[in-house]
Order: sequence, then C-alpha cells, then structure tokens
Amino acid sequence: DAAPRGHLVGLLLTSASPHAEVTIAPGAALEVPGAVAVLGGDDGPCTPFSVNPHSDDPELAPPETYVFNREARFVGDIVGLVVARDWDAARAMAAQVEQVERPLPAALNVAAALAPGAPLVRLTDAAATARDRCANIAYAVEVGSTAAEIDAALAVADQVVTGTYRVEPGPIGAMERIAAAAQWVDGRCLVWSTSQTPSVVPPRCAPVLGIDAAAIEVQPLYLGGGFGLKEEVFLEPLAAVASRAVGGAPVLVEATRAQVGALRRRHGAEIELRTGCRSDGTPVARSVRITLDAGAEIGHSSFVLLNAVGLAVPLYPAPVVRVEGTAVLTNTTVSGAFRGYGAGELAFALERHTEELARTFGVDPVEYRRRHVLRAGGVDPLNAVQVDSFASAQVCDELERHGWGSPLPNGPTDPTDPAGRWRRGRGVAHLAIITALTSAHYVDESEAVCRLDPDGRVVVETGLVEMGQGIHSTFASIVAERLGIDPARVRVEHLAPQAAPVDEGTFASRGTYVSGNAVAAATDALRAELLIRGAVHLGVAPSQCRVEGLVVVAAGQAVAAATLGPCRVAAVWRSPDGGLVSGAQMAEVAVDTWTGRVVVERVVSVHDVGRLVDRRLATGQVVGGVMQGIGMALTERLSHDESGHPVEVALFDQGLPTMANPTEVVPVFVGDGHARGLLGAKGLGEAPVVGVAAAIANAVRDATGIALDVTPFTPERVLAALDAASVAAAPAVGAVAT
Repeated sequence: DAAPRGHLVGLLLTSASPHAEVTIAPGAALEVPGAVAVLGGDDGPCTPFSVNPHSDDPELAPPETYVFNREARFVGDIVGLVVARDWDAARAMAAQVEQVERPLPAALNVAAALAPGAPLVRLTDAAATARDRCANIAYAVEVGSTAAEIDAALAVADQVVTGTYRVEPGPIGAMERIAAAAQWVDGRCLVWSTSQTPSVVPPRCAPVLGIDAAAIEVQPLYLGGGFGLKEEVFLEPLAAVASRAVGGAPVLVEATRAQVGALRRRHGAEIELRTGCRSDGTPVARSVRITLDAGAEIGHSSFVLLNAVGLAVPLYPAPVVRVEGTAVLTNTTVSGAFRGYGAGELAFALERHTEELARTFGVDPVEYRRRHVLRAGGVDPLNAVQVDSFASAQVCDELERHGWGSPLPNGPTDPTDPAGRWRRGRGVAHLAIITALTSAHYVDESEAVCRLDPDGRVVVETGLVEMGQGIHSTFASIVAERLGIDPARVRVEHLAPQAAPVDEGTFASRGTYVSGNAVAAATDALRAELLIRGAVHLGVAPSQCRVEGLVVVAAGQAVAAATLGPCRVAAVWRSPDGGLVSGAQMAEVAVDTWTGRVVVERVVSVHDVGRLVDRRLATGQVVGGVMQGIGMALTERLSHDESGHPVEVALFDQGLPTMANPTEVVPVFVGDGHARGLLGAKGLGEAPVVGVAAAIANAVRDATGIALDVTPFTPERVLAALDAASVAAAPAVGAVAT
C-alpha cells in the first residue's frame, strides 16, 4: 500500500533446477497486454553483493549473489523479473518467457557436499579459491581448547556421555510476504522497504547500482512480523534495477507465497556432544561439534554459527571445552536468519544432552542444572568476562514453584484414560542467549533523540523499525516512567535512515537492552536540559530545581516545560556487554502411545529480564515464541525431494502452529536487578523460542522413556521409537521370565 500510486509490478523469475546455467529471453512475453519488460542476467548489474546486513568482512559475508543470477544455485534462486502493469499481466508474461536451464552437478545435502570429489555448489565461488578447505564449506571456526587437550581431559574423566542431535530445516513463517518498491527521481533512487535493517539498505544497494549511498532515500515501513525473513537486503536492489530499466517508473516487487517458501528457511543442524564428568556428575570436559546446512549462500550462516558456538560454552562451564563449527553449502534453499539465530538449534542439543547427563548420574534434572549452571558472578569462559546479571538460581526456583516434581496423571491412574493409552510427562530445558551484539571485537550501540514539542508532548525520534513486537510502545513506557508522565503524552517517530538517529535495526533481542537504554539516556538528557532552562527562567540555580512531570519547580515557583522553547537532545548508548540472559522452559506433554501423537498441554516459560518494562508486551513475546518453539519441535519442516525441489513451500504445508493450539503458556519473569545500563533490563525478543523443543523432548522421555534426538517429533517418529523400545524390552525368544 505504501508504493506510489500507478506503480508497475515485478514478478520474480526463479530457477527450476538446483544447479544450472540460466538464460532468459522474452519469447512471446512482451506481446502480452500490459507487458512492460523482461529482465534477466544480461540486464542486471555485474556487481556481486552480500545479503547479510551486518558485516562487510569478505570472510564472514562475501559478495556472493547478483540481482539476477546466471548460475542458479538452488530451486527458487532469482534469475530474472517480468515487469507489467498489473499482476494478471505479470503472471501471463512469466508463462511466455523463454527460460533455458543447462543443468550442472549438484550437492543436495551436507553429506554429499562434503564427500570426496563432491561437485561445487557454486562454480562462481571466488571466495572458495582463497580457502584452505573444502570449497563447499562456507565457514568454519574452532574455539577453546585444542583437540589434543580435549581428548586428554576426556580420557581421564570418570565417565563420558556422548550424543548426536539433529534439527531439520524449517520455515521462517512470517505472515506477509517480502516486498520492496523503488522509483528514480532526478538521479536519486527512492526505496520503500519492509527491511528490519533499513539503515543498511543504502550502503548495501549503492555499489550494486553504481551510485553514492547518499543518493538512495529509504522509506521504512511498519512490519507485521519478520522473525528474520526481512533481515536481508536483496529485493531492494532488484526493485531499483527494475525501475531504472523502465525509465524510472515506480516498480513494486513482491514474492509469491511459494517463492518465499523456496527463497529462505531456518537452518538445519547436526550437533555432536561429548561430556566427561567426575563420578558425581560434575563436568570436567566438553567437546561440541556443530554442522549447519547453509543452503546455497553463506548469507547469515557464518554469524548464526558464531552465535551458536558462543552459546555452547557459558551455560554449563567446564574446565576444558572445545567447540568446532562448520557451515556447509548445499544446492538447497538458502538458510537465513530466524528468531534465536542458532540458539534454538544449539539449545535443543545441549539440553537433550544435559537431560541424559542427569539421568546417567541419577540426579533430578532441575537439581542437576541448579548444581552446574552458570551463576551471576561467574565467568563466561569463551569471552573471558564476568557475568554480573544471570538469574539462573531464580529460574530454577520458579520451575519448582510452578509444579516441577508434582505428580501428573499417567496411564491407568488417569480416570479419563482407563485403557492407559496416554502417557504424561514433564521436562525442562535451560537457555542462555545474548541481547546485544557486543563482543571482544565489536560494540553494539544505538542513538536516540528526545524532543519537547510546543504542544507539551515528548517525542522520541528513532531509526528502529516497529515489526509487531511493540518496541515503540516500550520506548514510550521508558520515557513516561523516567519523566513521571502519562505514556499518552509520548509519541514515537520512526524516521527514514537519512534523517533518523543511528541504529542498525530490529533484530536479535537488542531493542530494549541497546536501543531502549539509548532512549533512557536521551530522556535523562532532556530532563537535564529542562532543569537548566527552568533555572534560567526562574532566576535560580539548577541545583534548586526539580522536574515534576513536565513542570520545572523551584522555591515555590513553577514553569511549564513547554513554555521554555523548543528542546531537542540526542544520546548514544554503547552496550558494555552481550547482555547474557538466563531462562528455562518446562513442558508438560501427553503422548498417545497408539498413534505417536504428542500434545503439549502446558509450558511454563521463565525468563530473566533483569527488570520488567512492560508486562503486557513481554507476555505477548513469550506466548508467540513458545508457539514457534512448539512448531519447531512437533510439526514444522521445509524439506527437499530427491531432485532438490523444496516440498513445503505453501503456508498450510509448513505445519505452523495456529491460534487453535491448545497449549497453556505460563510466562514467568525474574531478574536480579543487576543488568548493566540505565534501565536494569535485558532483551526478550528471541529467548522465548529457545529451549522449547528440548523441553518437549525431555517431557516425552519422562512420559515414555524414549529419547527423541531429531526434530520434528512427528507421530511417525514417535511411534517408531515406541515400537523400537517395546521390541528392545521384550524378552528374547526362549527366555525364561522371572
């Protein structure tokens, strides 16, 4: 709706082959009434770019894709565009385009991509020639102890517990489809974007378009949910190229639902864990090996891998730890950003493994975690920093307060199930996740502006986009609380990047911890400025004044702040750390032993937020995140067939939980009050989805005794595991029962 009236429309042309050289010719497409243009590889810029908005490092985010790809690397890769006056004409044009694909050898899974003599996933992968490793390895990292040190430590442990866990790729599941529009006016490119990172659009698009970033003006839009799908920059340059190709007229490019399902997915992962323990279960050494399926582009995979690697270490510290991570290219749908950014995959493996450790040593699962989890004042060994705020002990207390250890009806003991068909169980999983990007090499920061308008309202100027999570409402709450005024007297203005305070965007969980603290700092600066102006107006020293609401008071005198003239102040807040948070999920499930169906009846979701800013918004975040975690655990998948075609591209096919899901979600918020920053609060955006799958798997383990180590836990998989356990428990033929 935001695109200029009378705009043209652009329909993507995508590859039907997992790996192919593609040529596009108009054929009879331009004879269709309403046809305007057909664009392909020969019509687009020859400058490659990275869709990842967070880095220009060629190792982490190499320039690897083109506006229109001549070499298609996966089914659904963008190879061209038809431009028409309406969507009916665009669809008719697409059917007439001559799209020729010359197949190339393809690697359709991680094993095939890493096999000796494997075909190159990308023939034009210039970055691969510089790597001293398999060309299909997108990124690799090793942290912690050496391989020799970890082997030596495991060799002397009293007991070593091992496990391999797999998370299958899944959909990102944003409700509306991705879109962008562009128009050229007097040498300037105007862009309308649903990007989560609008400030990054100009510098990303400028090299591709061959213009200065200052010549690109972005109009960011309110988003109806993103979950990472809109964290990349690739439709914006495409729309700009299309507009320029048709003489500068506005062009709206919008992917179809099927195209969205084929363009991006959540990462698939396989994670191997080995933990050596003393005889009482205390970890003394841990080895973690993470393998991600990146799909056909590196994109976000290097950063997702680094985040997962970083979170593999701190939650349960051990003296000797080694983490190896690898992201592998395959000729399948690109794996992009998704809520949790690798934390969900890592938590599934780590918390399933921790459950097996507790069982191995005969310790209650919550008690085992209480003994060995990181506590406030402890050290994150990977980043070598002390963690000042980490309410893990309170998290354990809340799990027990909300029912851990209490009996559940089970089988014949349940009067509603006399046949014993249903088995019930309870499981837990802890979580840790960062809420800022600050590390040893980078400081996450945000700028905010507060101004006082003549109408007496306080206005917050921000570059942070609102995408359904309520961050603008949170900003209003922060200002209102610090000034002691009604939130209705606060207005938040979301400005375009060229006019907005500097802020990279809405992603991770940085909205409150980073941008919120910037808003708090700007509010305090506004109060300080009002004190100075009020003191001058009243003829007293600033130390004699105080601000009550928006009135400056001193020695029986008072002046309304709005009468003190226009007032506008800015502040920058630099995150001092990664804002590591603690939390846990407790799931109660019922397992139908006849069909393998798992019903999640209740989830208690506990989160260390430092200090709660807005309970209503926080509750919404938790309920939505838990539902996404249930989908990841039970139903969601985005698989490929034997020819590399994505199967579940339609929204209905992807198994997303709906409002009809019967699960009761109980949000619980704790905090030790020591979070750094002016607010004492930490982020909550990603945490609610993390750990849910592991808690459900552990609950099924409690109910039935079966170990589910591959997501999703479909009825077929559960029933097969139940059958296998029944066979294993049956006495051998000829055995004598005793």
